[in-house]
Amino acid sequence: MEDIPKKIDRRDVLQMIGVSSGAAVAGCLGGDGADESCEIPDGVEGSVETKYYNEWEGGRHENDMGYKMTAEPCATVGEFPVEFTPERTSWMGEYARMIARGASDLGLNGETVSNPFSLLVEGWVNKGLNYPVVMIAQAPEPQRAADPHAFLGRKICGRSNNFQNYCNPEMTELVQKQLAETDQEARMELVHEGQKLWAEDEVQGWTYFPPVLSPVNTADFEGFYPMPGAGVTNDYYPWSFVTIQPTGDRTTFIKGTQREMNRPNFMWSTSDAASIWMTLVWDSLYDIGPNLEVIPGLATSAEFTDDTTVRVELRDGVTWHDGEPFSAEDVVWTTEAFMDPPASNVAAYWDNLDEENPVEIVDDSGAGTVEYNLKSTDARFLTQGMVRNVMLPKHRWEDASNPADFSPDPPIGTGPFKWESWDPGTRLEFSSYKDNWFWSDDFQQEHLGDDYTEGPGIDNLVFVNTGNIDSTIGAMEQGDIDAISGTLSVSQAERASEGEGRGLVEAENFVGVNTSVDHTIPLLRDKEFRIAFCRHSWSVEQFVEDVMQGYGTVSKSNNPIVDSSPWYTDDTVPREYDIEKGKEILRKAGYTWNNGDLQYPGGEAWEAFVERVQPENTNMRREELGQPDFS
Repeated sequence: MEDIPKKIDRRDVLQMIGVSSGAAVAGCLGGDGADESCEIPDGVEGSVETKYYNEWEGGRHENDMGYKMTAEPCATVGEFPVEFTPERTSWMGEYARMIARGASDLGLNGETVSNPFSLLVEGWVNKGLNYPVVMIAQAPEPQRAADPHAFLGRKICGRSNNFQNYCNPEMTELVQKQLAETDQEARMELVHEGQKLWAEDEVQGWTYFPPVLSPVNTADFEGFYPMPGAGVTNDYYPWSFVTIQPTGDRTTFIKGTQREMNRPNFMWSTSDAASIWMTLVWDSLYDIGPNLEVIPGLATSAEFTDDTTVRVELRDGVTWHDGEPFSAEDVVWTTEAFMDPPASNVAAYWDNLDEENPVEIVDDSGAGTVEYNLKSTDARFLTQGMVRNVMLPKHRWEDASNPADFSPDPPIGTGPFKWESWDPGTRLEFSSYKDNWFWSDDFQQEHLGDDYTEGPGIDNLVFVNTGNIDSTIGAMEQGDIDAISGTLSVSQAERASEGEGRGLVEAENFVGVNTSVDHTIPLLRDKEFRIAFCRHSWSVEQFVEDVMQGYGTVSKSNNPIVDSSPWYTDDTVPREYDIEKGKEILRKAGYTWNNGDLQYPGGEAWEAFVERVQPENTNMRREELGQPDFS
């Protein structure tokens, strides 16, 4: 962040006076260059290439890969690029430089590469990671709070969305077992084992959970709830709005945004950031509670009656915004419509349902009871599948020739907010639908506890396009808007919240910075290096103190599950910033330094390195393989 002074450390001073950081490291080590023989033992590979070493779905092949490195005995490792995108967070460049400095402190040539988010994703999907380390700050989408499979599911050997090419059969077995375990307590134990293994293997870095900072109008409103992942700036959850209480006569809450909604039908359309606004109009079967627990929505209960059948009781007495009753017929119609043509933006809901008979009504009394028929046992259907995946009114959609092309005018839902008007690119207005359970005092008291604020709530919610971020902050300063929709940096949030009648709401996040390492690269296939690099070379605490001014949550270990999640376990190997400990690990594994530059092992240590990077050994330590201390 440009407005925060950079902390100058000893390495920076050495560079200023013309001494390389590598030379400084070598000096500290007593100038220990590579003095081992680099002769290659008989029958041992003379080099190790970057390659996919397990079978991939989607037709990936080795001549269409991302960044490539070749390991050779006693060769200098050299360049080690760290790729990031600055589009979603202004501080990501500084975070990437922290990672690159850690690599440099170990003797590599750490550097950063800034690329658009689209370029990062294109690389992942088509060939894998573009560089040895790639990072983004992922959006706190509800499904990522609802179920740990949102993270763990990407670590199955050979899965096409396993962009890192990480493979550990033990992890694959754990992930598949927890997905097939419908007993919550038994599944929790498996998820804990998965987190422990993730941290032990140093699969990838999840070191920091950035805060959600929300400037708000405190002169006219109170009761702001710091919903994890949302606060008042992100619009994923009704909790961000149904808790707001007017302190005077103003009952319309206005948010400034730079986003534009393409069209209300987001289920089949190209997803855009503003499509989340429609989830305030359309309810889902289940929702996320203030403490990240899954809570009832249009469904009041759901349970497996056998391995592939889920019985769901629907909430009675619910009406659509036009007064028509909600029923099981709406659920059946919506489900079948989402499956043909495929509604990709809500695929988590329907992609494991039986094509011939996905859902059927088993009781039509009240709102009704339905049974879902799954293709295979899938515990996440009760969480990821049913959370914030919307239900539509059959009576308004059934006559559409193609629901994918249909744009209802106006959109009708059962949600806590009702559609009022839309001026594309300029203004979107909702009114409160107080018949929805979210406005119930009993419902709010049950889930908010001590954070409940009594009152009738707001009457209208308006999103206005305020142009760029500077004009949006200016609108906040002038009192033209009451909050800002979108992620803000620390300096932006503090600027917008300064002054009389404004305040700052801080909410924690449940999605951390995704620091992915490429397991196709020989260096990163060596678990000894991964531990030295991922566990001991990043001073995340210093980053939070210096760059983020103390905001955010530092994780204990490289674990994707935040400690406030019901799925979290504290029983993981901790991360410890200690460069010398990292170097000692590398020294024992046979690595050497020449003028401070890290070199691959040579001689017998090279043979040990080649053994460690074989597919079956990449998650084993030197001692587990019976290898000696080469230091």
